[in-house]
Amino acid sequence: FRNDMWTECIDTVDIPSTITEIPFLLFCNVKIKSVILHEGLKNIGGSAFKGQKELTEIELPEGLEVIGDMAFESSGLKAIRLPNSIKLLGKSIFSSCKDLEEAVLPEGILEIPAGLFSYSSITTIILPAGVQKIGGGAFSGSKLQSIEFPESLREIESSAFSSTPLSSVKFNDGVETIGWRAFSDMNGEGLSIILPYNLKTIGQEAFLDSQVKEVIIQKNVQSIGEDAFKGCPIEKVISLIDQPRYTPLPFQAFDDNVFLYKPLYVPTGLVDEYRRVIYWNKFYDIFEMDMSSLDRVTIDSESHYFTIDGREVAAPENGLYIIRKDGKGQKILKK
Repeated sequence: FRNDMWTECIDTVDIPSTITEIPFLLFCNVKIKSVILHEGLKNIGGSAFKGQKELTEIELPEGLEVIGDMAFESSGLKAIRLPNSIKLLGKSIFSSCKDLEEAVLPEGILEIPAGLFSYSSITTIILPAGVQKIGGGAFSGSKLQSIEFPESLREIESSAFSSTPLSSVKFNDGVETIGWRAFSDMNGEGLSIILPYNLKTIGQEAFLDSQVKEVIIQKNVQSIGEDAFKGCPIEKVISLIDQPRYTPLPFQAFDDNVFLYKPLYVPTGLVDEYRRVIYWNKFYDIFEMDMSSLDRVTIDSESHYFTIDGREVAAPENGLYIIRKDGKGQKILKK
């Protein structure tokens, strides 16, 4: 099929059931509308269907084990289901598939490869239980609007969700590393970010220029990168870190107006210690808060919810609230 010039568009290509592998760049100079694949196929080579704009659908057979780098990049696929037999996924397989809105990932994979759905039209995705790492740029530039991470996830690499319209991010408490620019330039509606309990590293520019309005920093954070929250319209910062001298805050972690005009809430009895630690003390307004009563709760329709500054809210998003029920008040952390 490899020719010096594009041929006429072929309506259907039926790959024989005896074929176990589709070679690298097999259809690079052929326009095809439809492909029939059979059980017995084990490997789709890199760039095999790259640039096939007329190819809007394909059924991947059970038994398929490997899909190479950029196999369907810039194709016309609208939806895809990856069989559970998959053992290895390459990089950027569905990158720049502008019409791709739906995808089902295989159970059992441990990693979402780099660039997998970058610059696609994916709006939502369910990550399989067991996924431990999301590769660099995996969803960068896509139309992803919400994401919920499985309990198994430990690492989010650089630019994984950059330049997306994310307006809902639900971390699990097992995530330990958020990489460079992992959530930068998120342009969805205002986000309240509750960082994972076991998070240790927030990479440089991790949330740069994103629509983050509130951030809760858990006590186990050890490293915060330069410009981590710069350019975010932060309204308040809540730090559960009980030994701030061991968690340096970069000079430009937040915009100057956040340091000057937005409150930092810290555990009871630690205001003076935060004021003694360089760059944490850039916050002009530091207030103590009893963090011991913070609970993760499910929304109760009989309860009344108030923001920390006393405004009642009907349908609270993720964040820190005061809940009143049966005449009693309690601070809660909604995830």
